[in-house]
This record gives sequence, structure tokens and C-alpha cells, in this order.
Amino acid sequence: MFEFGRIQLRPFEMEDIENLHGWYNDDIVMLYSRGHPFQFKNKLLLKEEIEKKLKNKDKVLLAVELREDGRFIGITKYSLGEWGGVRSTSVGTLIGERDCWDKGYGKEITLALCEIFFMWKNYERLEAWSIEYNKRAHKVLEYYGFKKEGELRKSTYLNGRYWSWYAFGCLREEYLKIRDSVLKTTLKDTYKEYCEFAQKLDTF
Repeated sequence: MFEFGRIQLRPFEMEDIENLHGWYNDDIVMLYSRGHPFQFKNKLLLKEEIEKKLKNKDKVLLAVELREDGRFIGITKYSLGEWGGVRSTSVGTLIGERDCWDKGYGKEITLALCEIFFMWKNYERLEAWSIEYNKRAHKVLEYYGFKKEGELRKSTYLNGRYWSWYAFGCLREEYLKIRDSVLKTTLKDTYKEYCEFAQKLDTF
């Protein structure tokens, strides 16, 4: 388990599917979590999909909980890769509990992923995809050093019009330039706690 700010990340377990099933069939949640929101999934198909993912060591699914009470509020996932000798990973986040939106948890999850891959796992690139209308997600990514690198034009049809998908990327060197600043502003009261944890391993 990785404790960070107000959240903690742990391995996804099969008993978590009940919550995930509800989120995957909430049209508002899916509207901001994937580009084809009106593709609802029954529990059997979802279970088969998750079982397949959990067996793939290069595609990791984590549960996001609140540290204060252990409440399961969402998931984050990443796909490991190495292209041209460069270690990179594609990340994605879903906060399924709508009462947890607009409270900064998405920022903490994104920053936690930056810390995990740039500081603890020695990766060079992080990548993320976001649909055109999800301006909130774009702002979060850009705040933590991600830059828009490409666009899949008119790749999704929704609500009577076409939307593009944006590709974002962040390099380790770009993240390191802003690291201390974003850790302080995001972690706030838990900044010192995280520094002490990192210093124990001489990695801060």
C-alpha cells in the first residue's frame, strides 16, 4: 500500500468489482472517465475483463482509498512499456464516488503516480489520454508537467458531434523542475510526512 496525502493506493481485489460495476454503469461518471460512456457492462463481462487484466503483469489496476476511513472511491491504472529503449507507462484515473469530485483527490492521485514512476521506479516518461471536453483533467495533467503531444481528431462520437482525444506526456526532467513546488502545494499538511518517509530511503 502506498500512502500519499489524503489517499492510499492498494492492489485491486475481486471483491472491489461490486463498486466498479456501479461506476461503470453511471453515465455521468463514465462521461468523464472514458470516451464511450454509453457502453454499459454487466457484472459477468466486467468480472471476466478484470480477471484478464489482473493476470497481465504489464497492466496494473490499483484501488484508491481515503486514508482517514479506508473508503474505496476510485481506481487508477497503468500500462508498462518500453519503446526505443525508453521506459514509459500510460496512466489513467477514475474517481467513481461523485461526492469526492472537485476535492483535489484527482490531483493527489496524479502526483502519486508521478512520484511512483519518476522517483521510485526510474521511468523516463508518463503518458495519459483525455477526451477533448474534459478540461478539468487537462488542467490537472498540465499542472503536474504534462504537455499535449498529439490529437486523434474526431475519434469519438457523442451527443450529436465528434470529439477528439488528446495525448499528453511528461518527462522525468520536466517533472523534477516543478517537483518540490507541486508537492508542497498539493500535499500541504502531509508534505513533511512524505518528505520524512522518502528521506528514510535516501531518495528525496
